[in-house]
Amino acid sequence: MIKSDAEIYKHIEKVIKKSGDTPIACNQLWDASTAIQELVGDTSRLSDYLSYMWRRGVLQRYYAANSTTTRARFA
Repeated sequence: MIKSDAEIYKHIEKVIKKSGDTPIACNQLWDASTAIQELVGDTSRLSDYLSYMWRRGVLQRYYAANSTTTRARFA
């Protein structure tokens, strides 16, 4: 868990927990919650939040294959 009172982290964790063991891409997370869209503003900023959570050990990152049609996913 992130030691922050920022509401965005609570919304991100809620959506990721709903996905279960299935990794979720940033754009899927964006589409899943209007609250996240309102709090963040764009997917680039959401990606920054996800990367921060990953660096803190809250999320696991699954790297994308060497293809332009795949994206890194978080769980």
